Amino acid sequence: MAEIARQWCWGREQLSTVHEGKVYVTGGLVTESTTTLSRAEHRFSNPDLLVFDFTTPVPAPGIPPIKKIPLPVTAIPVLSGGAFWSLGKAADKLLLSHGGLSYYRPPSSTNHSHFPPSTRNQPNGRVFEYDVSANSWAMDKARTASGEDMISVQKASAVYGKKAGKGFALGGWMGEQEYEGEDGTLQYSNKGAKKTWFNKLLIFDSKTGTWANDTTTFERTESGTLNVLENVGREGALVFVGGMNAGGPANERPISRVQIYDIAEKRWYDQPTTASNGFFPPNRDSHCSVLASSPDGSSHNIYIFGGLRPGKPPRREESGRYFWVLSIPAFHWSQITITGGDHEGRVGHSCESLGKRGRYMFLFAGDIWKGTNQNCDLSRSGGQLFDLTTGEWGPAFDPEKAYEVSKEIYDSIGGNAKGGAKMVKPRDGFSDPSLERLFQNTSPSTSTQVPNPAPSEPMNLSSGSHSKGLQAGAVAGVEEKRTAREPFGL
Repeated sequence: MAEIARQWCWGREQLSTVHEGKVYVTGGLVTESTTTLSRAEHRFSNPDLLVFDFTTPVPAPGIPPIKKIPLPVTAIPVLSGGAFWSLGKAADKLLLSHGGLSYYRPPSSTNHSHFPPSTRNQPNGRVFEYDVSANSWAMDKARTASGEDMISVQKASAVYGKKAGKGFALGGWMGEQEYEGEDGTLQYSNKGAKKTWFNKLLIFDSKTGTWANDTTTFERTESGTLNVLENVGREGALVFVGGMNAGGPANERPISRVQIYDIAEKRWYDQPTTASNGFFPPNRDSHCSVLASSPDGSSHNIYIFGGLRPGKPPRREESGRYFWVLSIPAFHWSQITITGGDHEGRVGHSCESLGKRGRYMFLFAGDIWKGTNQNCDLSRSGGQLFDLTTGEWGPAFDPEKAYEVSKEIYDSIGGNAKGGAKMVKPRDGFSDPSLERLFQNTSPSTSTQVPNPAPSEPMNLSSGSHSKGLQAGAVAGVEEKRTAREPFGL
């Protein structure tokens, strides 16, 4: 069948990561249309690894040309709601884990009207590694240091800590999932499996290539965000914001309280927040967030965008005209107004920190929550760039411009564009003396520029009896060996 000329319309639930100045995007739903500003006429799962190169300046609106690397869909499933991490410069690899199947069939990379055979199995404890230099994929089972099999979860909150050299996936669920079969009919992966919620923290150690899980005091949770304070504590600290507990969007977690995890000590803290004029962000899930630190390290600012508000039915967060920002260690919320863009809040989008000290946020795709027939994105490329310092959508990208604190933030916490925050602890104090001591153990800020430690034993998923290396874009089979042991972590 000849390819019909189409272009990007809108998409959702992609996974993204930044590796050596380039954004890599995989998975999720893609829609296309034949006419500008029309509605989606073609829907499918993304058959490519998309690459956006930000290693050099990019003129406004700040989005470089897309490079497409075909995914070997006969062996690597197209996923959503999972984890996708760069393992750093030394390893030169990306790790794809967890998540569920993207519903629609993936087409051929070169002809989106042709649907070749593809694997339609959930990860079920498998992990997939992409070797950037070799342009090849490999698969293995996720295992603990003692050799026990790990589980896979969907809709976990996931992030990678560069200083610690560890990936983290919090919460999520597992169970039966619907997908579109080869003949277009409704099919089920893990058919009959009961939906089971998960309240633990799964931890991947890049130095050993093994996984572990840590118990938490959380209720079962999904679709929040994790950010890493790389320079707090000996190995960094995680900050968990938003999300929902088991039971759906009516059970949103209060955003007025956030949770902090000391990576080195494996300890969680719960900390109340304050807000300018007493106005807190609405509770939400399925949002995205990025973090940027002031030049002097006196404030670490987490920017959140989009998401779903609680309700029946849930409502899209109408945040297309502003961002909410949580400044730490003040644990104080403020709001910044923005210019440009399409003024649409989004759901199921991904975002990444870019530039010197994380000056820019790259946003990819997202559903504006107006049904499957909603209008196409104005950008018609899937990507948008936001300048965290100026509050501008669609600026030129300059890799030499460093992040500075915007006036609306330092008017709330004191200081100036370079830092000098006056509010350096919560207004009502820290919830625990140990948490206060954690923030006193802070090294000079380098924001997102912390290097990854070199793995002491680099993962080699293309060796061993239970995995095979896969050339990207090739048609290849993967042997998947299973054991009789129950998955670890339930």
